[in-house]
Amino acid sequence: MAPLATILRYDVVTAPPGPGRRRKPRWSQAASPVPLLDIQALKTQLDRVVESGRPVVRASAIARAAAGMAALPAGALALTFDGSLADHHDLVLPLLLDRDLTATFFLAPAAIVGGRVMEAHKIHFLLAAAEDEDDVIAAIYDVLAERRHTSTAPSFGKPPWQEQIADPATKRRIEAAFVTRLLRSALPAGLRTAIIRRLFRTYVTSAEHSFAARLYLSPAQVQALAESGMELGGCGNSGINLQGVPRRQQAEEIEASAGFLREQPATGDDGERLFAYPGGGWDEVTLDLLPRYGFTAAFTLHPGAVAAPSDPFRLPRYDATADFDTALNP
Repeated sequence: MAPLATILRYDVVTAPPGPGRRRKPRWSQAASPVPLLDIQALKTQLDRVVESGRPVVRASAIARAAAGMAALPAGALALTFDGSLADHHDLVLPLLLDRDLTATFFLAPAAIVGGRVMEAHKIHFLLAAAEDEDDVIAAIYDVLAERRHTSTAPSFGKPPWQEQIADPATKRRIEAAFVTRLLRSALPAGLRTAIIRRLFRTYVTSAEHSFAARLYLSPAQVQALAESGMELGGCGNSGINLQGVPRRQQAEEIEASAGFLREQPATGDDGERLFAYPGGGWDEVTLDLLPRYGFTAAFTLHPGAVAAPSDPFRLPRYDATADFDTALNP
């Protein structure tokens, strides 16, 4: 049986510096599980979507259909963008409008109006700025050692490859993957946040507010997305991975996200409030809280096509960099 629909997920879109383009922070390929998508690759993908003839719909339309509340045209496809990035306005929006395509953008208000850099992005930039991943790993273990005197910080053995792998490129790749895993999911939530904050100040900048202003959408750009016919959803307040986060903190993140969306003009076609799990992290607490704050559907990082019926709070999305061909021809 053919799937009900497919959803493509985009995040970072890169472009070389050009006339009139603000100097942007440098992304780390090492911190991304798949190659970063450049602007030319995005153009090619969007052209292929148009050429395929598949109807491009809003993510909210797929969520309604997955819950059995509406019908979809055959082969329906949705485009989604995570990250609240200014480049989504500057680079992506013109490409969508030129091709008469719609998309859904998931936003974190603390990045847009609070001057805070999202944790997943901090990992990118600290790995890009550090000259040697060994230094980052050593700094992480220093914090763990400090915390063991005052808390129940877990004990992690030293990475075995540090003395066993001779090839520098292989060693750096494995070390970057190790750092990324620790800081995204392996350590307890509160400890992750403390370590990421310290590393970002050490290797990137202590001027987080001005850094965020260059990186993320402004309120005016958010309004421009909405006025251009794009759909807006939420991904928490600060974009932290919610898995294992205490209920009170999760509630604060989700409540702030819902409040921000109430002020925006471009939620779902029928008033749906959409959520994308930041970093793909969620747990049973998240699933309980989302509908309490008016969210009607949520999107994961799990690859796959959307079947009918599907749980509207566990909708899969294909990563556009790794799985574009599969998503276009499921």
